[in-house]
Amino acid sequence: MAAQLLKSDINFVKPESTIPEVIDHKIRDHVQQKSDDAFYICDLGDVTRKYKVWKRVFPRIKPFYAVKCNPDPVLLNLLVQLGCGFDCASKAEIQTMLALGVTADQIIYAHPCKQVSSICYSQKVGVDLMTFDNEAELRKIQRCFPTASLVIRLLPQPTEKVRWTMCDKFGCKADDVPKLLSLAQELELKVVGVSFHVGTGCYDPSHFVRQWKMQERCLMLACLTVLT
Repeated sequence: MAAQLLKSDINFVKPESTIPEVIDHKIRDHVQQKSDDAFYICDLGDVTRKYKVWKRVFPRIKPFYAVKCNPDPVLLNLLVQLGCGFDCASKAEIQTMLALGVTADQIIYAHPCKQVSSICYSQKVGVDLMTFDNEAELRKIQRCFPTASLVIRLLPQPTEKVRWTMCDKFGCKADDVPKLLSLAQELELKVVGVSFHVGTGCYDPSHFVRQWKMQERCLMLACLTVLT
């Protein structure tokens, strides 16, 4: 990993250095180089520590990093070495992660409205875990990748305590779950889980709890759908 990381602009700092000191040093370098390019600073040590905390607190839950959040190759390389999974929203993101040595079973294609060509690509490279939230998507998957493992994406309940809401973009309503699960069963597709996205920058922990409870209800509906 070190050989890969050192190809990029990485500076090693003393443990006692503070973030303001690191930023000031970077600004001085920019001034000396007469550069007006924007820059950002990422503490890779902090990323590593937080990943280890997650694994300690949630040992049975594997994190899947959303590549679209920050696709910087240095950060992605670090997460690969840590053993993280990856949430990819496009064919290009899947290609990026495969090129970094990530195996197909470490990737979820987490876009509920995919192009047919992208579904076919997923089948070709073996990325068989993917999301859906509508009938048309199920029919596309049945036609292109019938052995895929599917995750139904739920529409989150609205909240004002989020910087960017997802309640009007992706996800099916809870009332539509039985219909979609019945169709999946009819098409002989395998639904293996439930997902949701509360939105970006949610600062209300209780909102996550509400979504988990909604997931629980949907899992019960799934059981009833299979039984009936």
